[in-house]
Amino acid sequence: MNKNEFLSALSGKLATLPQAEIQKSLEFYRESIEERIEEGMTEVEAVASLEDLDIIAERIIYETPLPVLMKERMKPKGGMTIGIVVLLILGFPVWFPLLLAFGISIAAIYIAIWSIIISLYAVVNLLITLSIDSVFLLINLSLNVFMSGGIININIPSSYIFFMFTAP
Repeated sequence: MNKNEFLSALSGKLATLPQAEIQKSLEFYRESIEERIEEGMTEVEAVASLEDLDIIAERIIYETPLPVLMKERMKPKGGMTIGIVVLLILGFPVWFPLLLAFGISIAAIYIAIWSIIISLYAVVNLLITLSIDSVFLLINLSLNVFMSGGIININIPSSYIFFMFTAP
């Protein structure tokens, strides 16, 4: 394997790294091979004297700092192209009313749920109030009927009910 084949193979194995890290590693090994050639080795011997390509690539990847790796992985792969912008502008008459209808539907469902909750609260509160009033009304009526022994007209202002009872 000559120098160019070695460097291209190393570049392929380091493809997951940021481009700056790949260039730095390739430059280091290019200089290392050239130094060995200057010492009297042939290009093939200089490449053969290096470690195995997989071991070199693995060591470079492990020595790369984690923030550098994460920065490269988290980088967005592309922005909005002109075609997407044109599509958004031309599709506005279609997607905007749909988006607006969806938002209004969600708001209507939210209001309907709260209306049901408030209505149930009012009904339960009314039933509790009426049951308490009816207990007091029955106690009041039974005492009045028992004591008077005749026709009784009772006007209850809280519930505005007019009762007429006759005693036996």
